Amino acid sequence: MIRHMALYTLTPKAREEGIERVIAKLDQSVKNMVGRVKGLRGAAVALNLAEDSPHDLVFYSEFEHMEDIPPYLASEIHRLHAEMAEGYVSNKEGIDMEEKGEAGFFSA
Repeated sequence: MIRHMALYTLTPKAREEGIERVIAKLDQSVKNMVGRVKGLRGAAVALNLAEDSPHDLVFYSEFEHMEDIPPYLASEIHRLHAEMAEGYVSNKEGIDMEEKGEAGFFSA
């Protein structure tokens, strides 16, 4: 399984519209992609709780395979989401990592 994540900074527009409202809108948008994008097992957007981080927002998703990510990024549904999110977020930092084995990272 691939964990595809991104960190963002909220824009002044997002703060004006209300952080909770914007996060809910972005979260619903990414959850709408699940089942519509090949290999996308789950997705969520939430507030970054790390106080010492320059990023306000966390996007988290899980894919079956790394090969599923490029078609997802090129898909129409992702393009529409990115256009909607553009005014709310900036300073993206992306992270992809692979979880090996069925037991996951934290098995004994």
